[in-house]
Amino acid sequence: MNQPTYTNDDLVAEAAKQHHGLTEDPGYMGVAEAMEDSPIASSPDGTTWGALIDKDSEDSDEYDEARDTIHDLMTDAADTSYWAITLGQDRLVPSEQTITLGPSGDPRVRVHLAFAEDYSEADQADLIAQLHEFIATSLT
Repeated sequence: MNQPTYTNDDLVAEAAKQHHGLTEDPGYMGVAEAMEDSPIASSPDGTTWGALIDKDSEDSDEYDEARDTIHDLMTDAADTSYWAITLGQDRLVPSEQTITLGPSGDPRVRVHLAFAEDYSEADQADLIAQLHEFIATSLT
């Protein structure tokens, strides 16, 4: 079999570039279509974003404001494509828990964690607690 003219790193770099391209410029209509039937996360009764649209008038300020903010959050998001691709390659699952350093409202450093699928929640919590303790007592 012939040696390919590319490396695994080339594959990862191209995948990260394409992943980023998919998130780079979401159109308003695409954002609106994706969110309309999606439940609002904090809604106890499953209210969807689309329920914010006033069907009886053209005034849907609350929905429009939410759509615009979601669009801005997406376009301002950090490019974590390389990280996402390599996590998948290593079969690691990102944790929603983070460790943030800096004063409240002014984070200076944020550590995101990812774990193997078989790493238990208890072990994850224990490791995160140890990291917090280490940071609090050993770093200045």
